[in-house]
Amino acid sequence: MGSDEQMEELRQRLPGARVIRRGRRRGLIALPRVLGVAALFSTAYGNVGSSIYYALGVTALFALGLTPAVFLFTGILFAFTALTYAEGTAAIPEAGGSSSFARQGFNELVSFIAAWALLLGYVVTISISAFTVPNYLGVFLPLFRSYPWNAIGGIAVIAFWMVINIRGIKETAFINTLLAILDIITQVLLVILGVLLLFDVGVLSKNIIWGSVPTWGQAIYGVSFAMIAYTGIETVSNMAEEAAAPEKTIPRSITLVFLTVLIIFAGISFVALSAMPVYPIPEPVGGWEQITPVQREAILQQWTAKNPEVRAAREEWWLSLPREEQVALARQLPQQAWVTDLGLIYLENPVLGIVQRMPVGDTARLWLERYIGFLAAMILFVATNAGIIGVSRLTFSMGLHQQLPSVLSKIHRRFRTPYVAIAVFSVIAAILIIPGRITFLAEMYVFGAVLAFAMAHVSIIAMRIRRPDLPRPWMIPGNITIRGVKIPVTAVLGGLGTFITWAIIVYTRTAGRWLGLTWLAIGIIIYLLYRRSKGLPITQTVRREARF
Repeated sequence: MGSDEQMEELRQRLPGARVIRRGRRRGLIALPRVLGVAALFSTAYGNVGSSIYYALGVTALFALGLTPAVFLFTGILFAFTALTYAEGTAAIPEAGGSSSFARQGFNELVSFIAAWALLLGYVVTISISAFTVPNYLGVFLPLFRSYPWNAIGGIAVIAFWMVINIRGIKETAFINTLLAILDIITQVLLVILGVLLLFDVGVLSKNIIWGSVPTWGQAIYGVSFAMIAYTGIETVSNMAEEAAAPEKTIPRSITLVFLTVLIIFAGISFVALSAMPVYPIPEPVGGWEQITPVQREAILQQWTAKNPEVRAAREEWWLSLPREEQVALARQLPQQAWVTDLGLIYLENPVLGIVQRMPVGDTARLWLERYIGFLAAMILFVATNAGIIGVSRLTFSMGLHQQLPSVLSKIHRRFRTPYVAIAVFSVIAAILIIPGRITFLAEMYVFGAVLAFAMAHVSIIAMRIRRPDLPRPWMIPGNITIRGVKIPVTAVLGGLGTFITWAIIVYTRTAGRWLGLTWLAIGIIIYLLYRRSKGLPITQTVRREARF
């Protein structure tokens, strides 16, 4: 069969795919550009918008009455990050996000570090979204709220979406659009009902004792965890190779996601703290000997804020103490440890707490609980999908640039999807669910994703300096000129903010520090060994094309 007949056969097997001629190389495949603003927006919002269903509780555990202010502050950092991704992705419309920016601004090794950090964030996003699904379905079957059934349910969610994503992007894009619309409608209605029935400025003001409840250290710590509320904007970038007219659709979809999320999240957090105000932690029934894990966490927050020498190893320090010393310390702080039910009772399903505090009849509340529980579960369900899309496209890009073994960029002959990457990292995400600790997952997300965000900001600045000739269909407004180079102010501020946020987690959380650094070390070792085995330069870009 001749070359023309071969390519025609390939087109027939893969409708919508592009077959590329290059010298004597034939049969090369490119992902089809079929996604518009609606599909990009829905996929990103399915990830970003869903995070409020778990991020609200984790943030409130630390930020207490300042939770709404913390969400607004992190929203500003999110806006800066969205602008950075909009410029970078419009200029470089390929899967990879911060990795692609670092490649243009620095070199291939820096690009890999950004990609590997973001990969960790994506994997954890899959885990935390899937894990939270059964916790909301617990309104129908309380067993789902308990371990290990919530973990088993989360693993089942990941398995389902792994199969669907292997089958193809069109199916997932349709489902994402449908559920994103339901998500927005539900959250808007929740804010409206909350403002009418629960919002109370007086209660909000009493939630805060400046410098004490929360401490400044707790508030800053809350900022770090609030970053998980805005995860997902990078999903659009990692779908850039499938976006139609990416120079237009990417900035529009990112801007639309940001505005929608900021308004809704601000409303929900204000309503939540009105419904579940801050209060001093009571002595547990049976005395402090019966202290619960969450009560212990609240005490440790206060104690380590006053004793920096034990901050870095707080959990290990607590567990090393004899039981009588634990009880003695607990008794010293009962009135200094403050909590909100958002981070206590409703840590893993905080939005249900808002519904259950609404002053409506029992029947109406029951049906509203079921509605919110079902919709939240479905939204988190689709967020798991969005995370898998992001991680699969990112690893696809890494494989094409020979940062990871090429098998990860292999495209399925029938479905035209990077099925190996989807399967491998879905399995890793499922494994991370097994311990059943949402705070641990949050730590790991902040380590990976926020580090990648910081590198994205720095890379955009470096691209302005090193690649002034690079076509930029859209540029960040608000620049300062230094030696003839326009430096975006938002990228500078966003880079500082995200790096400080990342550093807080590294300094204060043992798991976030050591497991995160171990993840980076393993990735760098794999990269160096793979490059050496292929005889490839460490810092230079070597791209291959995707093949069957």
